[in-house]
Amino acid sequence: MTIKLATTFDYSNLHSYFEALTKARPDNSWALWYRLPESLKNSIDWKKDELIWKIKEALEKNWTERKNIIKEVFVELLSSLKTGFTEEQVKQIVENLEKFNSDLIVPISNLKENDYLFEEFHWPTDAFKDIALQMVTSMVSIIVEQENKKAIEKAKSWEKWQILKFVITQTSTSWDTGPAGWSWIEWKYFVANVIGFPEEEATYAQKWQMMRLWKNVKALAMNTSFSKIQESMLKWNTKDFQEELRKTIENELKDLVEKYYFKIEIDAGSFNSINPWRVDGQTIYHSYGILQAVAQNIIKQDEEIIEVIPSGNWWHMFSVLMARLQTESNWPTVVTCNRNNMFYKIIEEGKFQKPASNSAILEPSVSMIIEYPNNMIRLFSYAFWEKRAKEITDTFFAWKEVVFSQEEREILKEKLKLTAIENSWKEELETIWRIFKQTWKLVCPHTANAILGLEKYRQNSWDFDKKALISATASAWKFLAATAAWLSFEETDDIEWLYKEYKKLENSGEWAKKLLEIIAEKFEKYGQNFSYNIIPENLRKIYIDWYNSWEIYKPEDFQNETIKFLEKQVAPMFKQQVESLI
Repeated sequence: MTIKLATTFDYSNLHSYFEALTKARPDNSWALWYRLPESLKNSIDWKKDELIWKIKEALEKNWTERKNIIKEVFVELLSSLKTGFTEEQVKQIVENLEKFNSDLIVPISNLKENDYLFEEFHWPTDAFKDIALQMVTSMVSIIVEQENKKAIEKAKSWEKWQILKFVITQTSTSWDTGPAGWSWIEWKYFVANVIGFPEEEATYAQKWQMMRLWKNVKALAMNTSFSKIQESMLKWNTKDFQEELRKTIENELKDLVEKYYFKIEIDAGSFNSINPWRVDGQTIYHSYGILQAVAQNIIKQDEEIIEVIPSGNWWHMFSVLMARLQTESNWPTVVTCNRNNMFYKIIEEGKFQKPASNSAILEPSVSMIIEYPNNMIRLFSYAFWEKRAKEITDTFFAWKEVVFSQEEREILKEKLKLTAIENSWKEELETIWRIFKQTWKLVCPHTANAILGLEKYRQNSWDFDKKALISATASAWKFLAATAAWLSFEETDDIEWLYKEYKKLENSGEWAKKLLEIIAEKFEKYGQNFSYNIIPENLRKIYIDWYNSWEIYKPEDFQNETIKFLEKQVAPMFKQQVESLI
């Protein structure tokens, strides 16, 4: 049976997984595509032992053999989601994981006794979004290409007015969504994407990871905040705009349209990184992490552990809940927060309100802008009944305070089995510094937030003996300002001022090099050898071979630049792709 997707607030109206996949978002207000949690319950229970033994077998093999066996495990996990993809298509999606930089895909390393890091950053953009978002782009391309192949075959048999479908999405990203997702769609058929990102908020490395995308992907650096870019993207993505995109492609394919009587159809949605397919990708690699921990004898099968995640992204938390269902696990999950603390207010205080300011929060481990808490909606849809979830969301977007009853707070705590821990960003920096001195291991601010949250949880619960699996979400080398600041922790009484000063340097290549010089000096101070080779290759190339500046756009330029990109580059490429199938 193939799973169908609902939209939040309307579970009775189910849609094809494929249909939803090629639509960036449903059209009805704040409703979102939603996989009903029941569809994942115990989905791999009958194969759990077999998958664990496969991973054990992989551990004894060389790189190539190990990689292939691990891919087999991912094929089984993805197939268990009942998406409707054939076995060959699932293999094709997983095969696109070829670029991963670790033979275990997501290795687990020991931090200290009973505490283990689930390293989610061994990918080309050195961040946890890579593994799931690349699956999304592969899925979209596979579905559209499959539909177009059928249309072309019918058209060649002179069945008139077959539909050729193309997906043109616009992405608003605060940091990593652009490069993590769309770097995987370069050269793929019948899809294209334009990314808008806030030039002042992104780091130099993140900017160049986006600016180096090409072919069917274009990134636009914009002179405003993520929230303003998001608003513009949604506001101007009208039916008239979509029709203009459609006509642009139809004009480029005019001779083929006239010869084969094609009709051109465009799905031109506003893509956001929070979607059910990304949740699916994240779910299966969390499930894989649990199986891998058993295969490596880190935990015993069915042993209760503590899972710890930083709340930079709501979907990360939601995927952990889904992985629990998939693997039939029910252990506590600690979600750590800082000033971006809406989740803490929901779980621990039972009330929250939409913030008055939409300014960017520039603390080290904040990534999710809380004006658009999309997965919050899914969380409430999971915990409560449909009508109540809608009431909560409507209250939130009316700028009113949401207050939970005691019964609802108990439902949230007991059903979700989540504990929220709040840390200050200064505590994060201190934790990075402390972990480095204890283990000589570099961790990013998000990971430090999770480590500190676990320490507080253990102190509060006196639960020191359970094993803990901590999500390590990014390479520390993506956060040069934070890394340089915490290495100076013992030398200043004003770490806040120092971090802010270093943060100003993080946006340019020239000053990124200066930060690396500071980091090298601090390494020497602690008796550690510094070499550029310890920086992941992708980031090392960016920092060493720094580039000149780029053009800056306004949010209202998003639509015109998308059309120009389509006319000059994408539409001709689409024509070549259609011709190659004919």
